Amino acid sequence: KINTIQADKITYDMFLKSNWKELVNTGKSFIKNGIEFYYLDVRLGIAYYNLNKYRKAVKYFEKAYKADKNNDLVKEYLYYSYIFSGREPDAEKLKKTFTDEFLKNINLNKTPFITAITLDSRIENNKDYLIKPDTGNLLTQAVRTKYSYFSAGLEQIFGQTRLYYNYGRIQKNNNLYYVDSAENIGFYQEFINQKVIQNQLYFNFSNQIKYGLNISVAVNWLHLTSKLDSLNIKDNYNNFVGAFSITKDFTNFKTGLNSSFSNLSNNIQVQPGITLTWYPLSSTNLYLYFNGSYKAEKADGNWGGNFILIPGLGFGLHNFYIEPSYTFGDIKNFTEANGLIINNDNDVISDRLDILTYGYLFKGKLNIFFKYQHYNKTNRYWINETENSITYKNNTYTFGIKWRL
Repeated sequence: KINTIQADKITYDMFLKSNWKELVNTGKSFIKNGIEFYYLDVRLGIAYYNLNKYRKAVKYFEKAYKADKNNDLVKEYLYYSYIFSGREPDAEKLKKTFTDEFLKNINLNKTPFITAITLDSRIENNKDYLIKPDTGNLLTQAVRTKYSYFSAGLEQIFGQTRLYYNYGRIQKNNNLYYVDSAENIGFYQEFINQKVIQNQLYFNFSNQIKYGLNISVAVNWLHLTSKLDSLNIKDNYNNFVGAFSITKDFTNFKTGLNSSFSNLSNNIQVQPGITLTWYPLSSTNLYLYFNGSYKAEKADGNWGGNFILIPGLGFGLHNFYIEPSYTFGDIKNFTEANGLIINNDNDVISDRLDILTYGYLFKGKLNIFFKYQHYNKTNRYWINETENSITYKNNTYTFGIKWRL
């Protein structure tokens, strides 16, 4: 039978010898048998930290910090455990309690008024999917010819509050084809060029209820302009997206609930969802996640809906990460990233492959990323006023940076 004094001596000896695995196993057995004290929590936290199991280290450093908020060693370890666990909002909230002298001692700067600037751009290419009608048939079809996207964002952090502002611009060119293959006139084709410009203004407010528990409210305003050049016709209309999410961090898990409400394509959408992330190594070196949503849409006075499921994983080496994922379910008038990403194209995405790669340079100040997406999309067209569809492949390439000031 071991008492607290003996447990203290045994674990201290392991700590001095840097026997981190043995310290973890022994310390956990003591706690299981009812022996737990301040310095055991500190030693277990440091042991897990040195084993790169940062999310488990958080658990013990939080206990020690709650018992003594003046221990500088515990505060520093807890701060970096939050950072390496992917829990930056918790790290910022803790940092808010640090004195100027303590920040200087651990080589940290005060959080600036503007904390980060983001820039990204996307291009795409499509395979030719223009239909060649048989003789005697009349075709009506819209085919995209050009696409470009650009966005710029700005982030501010005030303790446990985070504000994010973003402006995005999408420009699409479509050819509206009218093709007649009547025998008496041969093959006749004409098209009208349609230019669509979509400007987006996005705002996100995030706040911590307490450590590990975060809420976020966002709104995205879209202004769309459609021009038919040869007909001198111009239309303008506005769409809105409102989004809400709440997330909770546990030791090796992160869960969340979210929902959005929108009027994309002048229909009504309601989109509740759930998220789940598992960190089997207690760090961001490997994680598996699942996003599930149900999109209910009211169109032509009738409600319909479908599930969209997105499983994925991420793994990293040093400061670089790869995150592949696959999307199941028809995507149209669908929102992602708490209302920041809008999928309101005319053609339906039937499935999607995403491969995101990103890395951190200059001591984490510069985050660069590249995302490749491969889609199977469905385009609707009309033969003699009868609706048909064709599936074609589409690829997009997104480049971006996030500069932390």
